[in-house]
Amino acid sequence: DPPDAKAFPAVEEFVQEKRPHNLPAPRASFVGRAAQLAELENALKHHRLVTLTGSGGVGKSRLALELGWRVLGDYPDGVWLASLHTVSDPLLVPQLVANATEVRDVPGRQLVRQLVDGLSGRSALLVLDNCEHLLGPSAELVSSLIEGGRNLKILVTSRQLLGLAGEQVIQLPPLGLPAERTRYGTAVAESESVELFIDRARAVVSTFEVSSRNARAISEICRALDGIPLAIELAAARIRVLTPEQIRDRLGSVFSLLRGVDQTVAPRQRALEAAIDWSYEGLQHKEQVLWRRLSVFAQGFQLGAAEVVCGHAPLAEHEVLDLLTGLVDKSLVIATRGGTEIRYRLLKTLGLYADTKLCEAEEAAELRDRHAAWCVGMATSGEAWVLIGREEHANLAAAVDHLLATGQGGVAMELAVAPRVRLLWTSQYPSLGREILARVLAAAPPDRSVSRGWALTGLGWLQIMDLKLDHAQELISEALEIGGQAGDPGLALLCMGRMGLLLVAKRQYEEAETVFQEGLQYADRHDLEVTSLNLFRATAQMLRGNLTRFSSLLEQLRIPEDGVYLNSYALLLHAWLAFLNRNMDKAKELGTLSLRTSKAAGWSMVALRSQWLLGAIALQLSEDAEAVSLLREALQMARSEGDWWVTEGILLPLADAVFRQSDPRRAAAIAAAAEPFLHDWWPGRQSLEELKESLQVALEPAEFEACWAAGRAMDRKQAVAYALEESEQAGGRC
Repeated sequence: DPPDAKAFPAVEEFVQEKRPHNLPAPRASFVGRAAQLAELENALKHHRLVTLTGSGGVGKSRLALELGWRVLGDYPDGVWLASLHTVSDPLLVPQLVANATEVRDVPGRQLVRQLVDGLSGRSALLVLDNCEHLLGPSAELVSSLIEGGRNLKILVTSRQLLGLAGEQVIQLPPLGLPAERTRYGTAVAESESVELFIDRARAVVSTFEVSSRNARAISEICRALDGIPLAIELAAARIRVLTPEQIRDRLGSVFSLLRGVDQTVAPRQRALEAAIDWSYEGLQHKEQVLWRRLSVFAQGFQLGAAEVVCGHAPLAEHEVLDLLTGLVDKSLVIATRGGTEIRYRLLKTLGLYADTKLCEAEEAAELRDRHAAWCVGMATSGEAWVLIGREEHANLAAAVDHLLATGQGGVAMELAVAPRVRLLWTSQYPSLGREILARVLAAAPPDRSVSRGWALTGLGWLQIMDLKLDHAQELISEALEIGGQAGDPGLALLCMGRMGLLLVAKRQYEEAETVFQEGLQYADRHDLEVTSLNLFRATAQMLRGNLTRFSSLLEQLRIPEDGVYLNSYALLLHAWLAFLNRNMDKAKELGTLSLRTSKAAGWSMVALRSQWLLGAIALQLSEDAEAVSLLREALQMARSEGDWWVTEGILLPLADAVFRQSDPRRAAAIAAAAEPFLHDWWPGRQSLEELKESLQVALEPAEFEACWAAGRAMDRKQAVAYALEESEQAGGRC
């Protein structure tokens, strides 16, 4: 048997050179897509017809071309590319394929028959590119060719599948994105989308480099553009005249920003808007109506929501399913499986375009009213204890925005603090929750309603996390008064628990204990569950360093079976107890379990503290690299959520871990930045002096003083950026 050419690169290259083809040379390097290339190649080994679908600009044509070059040696009779992007007449489809495959058109014979006869004996691959606007004639031709030739294989690229028997469909997703909470730095380039941005930026500015200063902006650009290659390439082309930070800041005008100047490519590839125009104009009227209406949803929706919000004239509610199916088939809506129902979403750039069309159709106000009404109904119906899934948080926030913008402050507050919603803001999306609760309190009348009380205590809790303790005390005090006067014992008891913890943070320990005892008596009088109050009490004892009392309170806890949040928080406290008792194996086991359960449930505050603890445990176990990774991830989480309560607690062990990794200068600056903000109760405070002494030994006196002074000069945000290696120097002095 002859040797496999692919086992010998030189032989493979020789074979490829001898294969007939009409493939153009690539205009630019090919980036990423290793998994999709392998999937396509494997599909063509087992299927004669493969259709590559995906949204406009996702890179279908470029991937097909790359595949053609890579498999050229597998097809003795060559690889032939027929692109339909320049053709609008259905009758020209067979002629274009004939020209591409070098099948002669003999007068007097039907051209399709000639193509079938001419290609039937070939062991070849036909790449039929950009078929979506000529779907019918393309499907007819492909069907004839597949039936007429046993060795011919066909790869189709289209925004919509052909719908033929035996068609193997592969959906091409956007490029991989950098993790939202990754530590910004050179590691950000590990994502495909960032890799493409860098490659195309260097094509226009050869000296372009990723640094700790611009990596975050590049990452945000790629996420804002959903990893769409066309959009990323157009953005990167602006590097000639703009920095990554400037490009990011101009993405609010994304369609005017993302316009190219290369006149040699098709118009729909020179501008993102033109690429979407191409898809929109190919829709039926009712599909256009539904698609632009779907833009009112933020970060996705389920079928029932689309029917309620969008199913009105000229659409009927029962038509939404079929229309939505068509939009999914045309790659304009993404369907994601998970849970008991499929969830749908528009890519961000497609959503912006559809929203523009919604405004042009003068439907925006009505659709936003309907969307807000749906959100209010979702929040206020059903069992109060059944929380709304965190996937709906963006829809709820958008509804609050609309209600506030239209002067409906009271309704906005009712929505924001509905029992099924309020935990989204205080435990899952605290940064967003802080903004929403502050806005609804500012917009609604300063009455003594229960809703206002819940908004006050929610914002007060978030202000505790932000270490704005005096403001938090004012808010929670008012909420406590409202809870007592309005007859909402649950609100009053929650305020007592939060007030007690706040007073501990202010080092007013006797006052805190008084409040906790009053809470226990109040709960007894009103027959209330005290699990949450006892968690506050246990936390307070931990912060005070009273491990005996802390342990006793944890032993008394009885968590309800449905208390997912309470259970994950209790696990965290047990993990902290083990850590403080120097039982690192048990602490790691419990901390890992707490992190897993809190992440699964979306309890970001518990997840952050679990991550922080695991970093501290890794440090105690001398797993220095793991400690640095875990603590930096926790620091990134704390910053994104505005949770400054734990920031300094993270900075100190991080400084120690960085020192152990032989970077005493950076460690000194980080430790110095943390020192002014460390609370007396932070259990690692004593280790600060030990670390400081070690740093003084490792560094020359002048060097230590310079780094320590530089760290002390930084505010919290600067210290976090420096600890995450996003800034090159600490104030320029270390």
